[in-house]
This record gives sequence, C-alpha cells and structure tokens, in this order.
Amino acid sequence: MAKLAETLPYREEFEGLDFTNSPIVLGVNIEVVVGDLYLALKRSEENSTHKGYYNNVAGHIIGRTKFDILRSAFKELGEEIGLFPPFNGNVRVGGIIQVPRQGQMLHLVAVRVELEEPHDVLLNGEHTEALWLPKAERARLWPQVQSVSLVERHF
Repeated sequence: MAKLAETLPYREEFEGLDFTNSPIVLGVNIEVVVGDLYLALKRSEENSTHKGYYNNVAGHIIGRTKFDILRSAFKELGEEIGLFPPFNGNVRVGGIIQVPRQGQMLHLVAVRVELEEPHDVLLNGEHTEALWLPKAERARLWPQVQSVSLVERHF
C-alpha cells in the first residue's frame, strides 16, 4: 500500500482562484523510481507540448485544495502508466516548481513515487515508449525539459 512520506506543500493563495483564462497553470510532475532506476516516458507526436521528448508522468491539478494535488497525481499515474493504488512504495511530495511555457507560468508540484518493485507500464496515447533507466542515462535523454531536472532538486 502506498504511504505518504511527507506533508503536502500548499500555498494558501491558490485556494479558490480560477485559472481558466489565466497565464498561471497548476500541475504535477511525477518522478517514478524503482531502486536506482527512473521511469522515462517518450511523448507522442500527437501531444501539444514536448512532442517526441522524454518526460516524467505529468498533468494538470484538477481542483484547488491540497488534497487535489494527490488526487491529480494518482489520476495521472493511472492514466499514463496504468499504476493504480494500492501499490507497494512511498509517495513523496516536494515543493512547487515554476516553469515558463508558451506565455504561461506553470506551477508544478514535484511528486516522487518510490516503488518497491518494477511496474509493468501500460501506456496510453500520450506516450509511445517507457524506459527504466539509471539516473545518468535518463538525464541524457531530456536536457530540453526543464521541469524534469527541477523535480530532482526536491528529493
């Protein structure tokens, strides 16, 4: 069963704000790890951003409360790689990363899922390939995606 390893970071100024037509976007960037191996997902050419690049599991936060962060993270894990709770491992939540993107400012909550055993990844149409790689090899795949290296600083 997954355990929450750290308290949730949450900025009270986000509570109740409507970001629908705003240059600010809230999201999660989720690093999935098994021992010394990190999951790298190759984004499909059908995506609107980072086409063909490798990335972590990521998505928008639906809602505005601290509990919505975890709910959105678990939703993305299920949709993107077929990982649904309960699973054996820990979930750690870091701080908020700010990344500029196409006239918007992304506020991404860094999340790390530390699995006790490898997971058979089931991809949806968002990604075309999943690789379990050592950290150095994974970093070589995505120097272009700033949010990935920023997530590592939180753990």
